[in-house]
Amino acid sequence: MDRSADIAKLKEKLKVIEIKNMEIDDKVLRRYLVAHRKVDAAFEKILATDKWREEFGVAQLTGDSPGVKRSQGHRVYRLLDAKDKLGRPVGYILARNHSFRKRNLEDLTQFIVWKMEEGCARCQESGIENTCALYDLKGFTLASLDYPLLRVLYSTLIDHYPERLGVCLVLNAPAFFPPIWAILRTWLDENSASKIKFIKNDEELATYVDLSIIPTDMD
Repeated sequence: MDRSADIAKLKEKLKVIEIKNMEIDDKVLRRYLVAHRKVDAAFEKILATDKWREEFGVAQLTGDSPGVKRSQGHRVYRLLDAKDKLGRPVGYILARNHSFRKRNLEDLTQFIVWKMEEGCARCQESGIENTCALYDLKGFTLASLDYPLLRVLYSTLIDHYPERLGVCLVLNAPAFFPPIWAILRTWLDENSASKIKFIKNDEELATYVDLSIIPTDMD
């Protein structure tokens, strides 16, 4: 869909506003327009993200930030040194290593944002718009189910990193997962839901990524 006219309108609205905490170009504007559909909505979300980035201290986050540091030893997420078949950076989540009872939501939110920034930097380096996520449910139990964390993840992506997720491949979904997915699906708009792919076997997974990139050292 050609969004040239809407991008021009959005640029015009932004001329009278000083955006201090994020880079603005046509690609950024297009992503906000795709996610939020209307010029006014995209404009308001850009202002909100600029304010959020300052308040959250996004530019100051490093691997030594307290929340990031405390979350790194959980062996739940890794940004892989690999790309999918479309050249997108790949993040791998091993859900069974997450503990709802032991986690600190504030720390993990900081960790999520830090990793999103790292993923976006990889996209920038490669000239790619978005990323690929591998959400591995092998060995997953209800002890790892964390609706509040998933809400934080989803709202952060939608509000502040629109269209940065290209696809989420769900691997090894257990038989009891469909009712959980039914709840999660109610949170998503059609655009977001279309990016979630339940992978049935290695043959299907291989159409997206080389199987050799799946980590075997996160147990």
